[in-house]
Amino acid sequence: MASFNFDTRFSGKADGLGGRVGFGGFSIEGEGAVFIPVGLNYILGKDQKNYFELGAGVTPVFVSSSSSGDNFSSTFGHLLFGYRMQPQGGGFTFRAFISPVFGDFGFIPYYGGVSFGYSFGKAKK
Repeated sequence: MASFNFDTRFSGKADGLGGRVGFGGFSIEGEGAVFIPVGLNYILGKDQKNYFELGAGVTPVFVSSSSSGDNFSSTFGHLLFGYRMQPQGGGFTFRAFISPVFGDFGFIPYYGGVSFGYSFGKAKK
């Protein structure tokens, strides 16, 4: 699975309240899914590089199958608890997180992942 996300701080500072919106999905032998995560997050840290991240959001999912002709959509909620390495002056970023998900299917407490990215521009201290 691959995804592209945009994350921003509402205050213009490196930490604090922010939001994220993304687009991701996968396709395997005619079966495919598209995910559009939207959420709020709060990052906090003392050294302007290493942060703890908390968040919550909702993810619409659109699934299609060319073999069975079935198409459906659903939505699930997610929480976020993680580490973020993000240099103050911009550059390479790294995240590792646990993101429990919940929906009509129940609750999955141990979903998680890692992400790599790039931070543009300078944030205020």
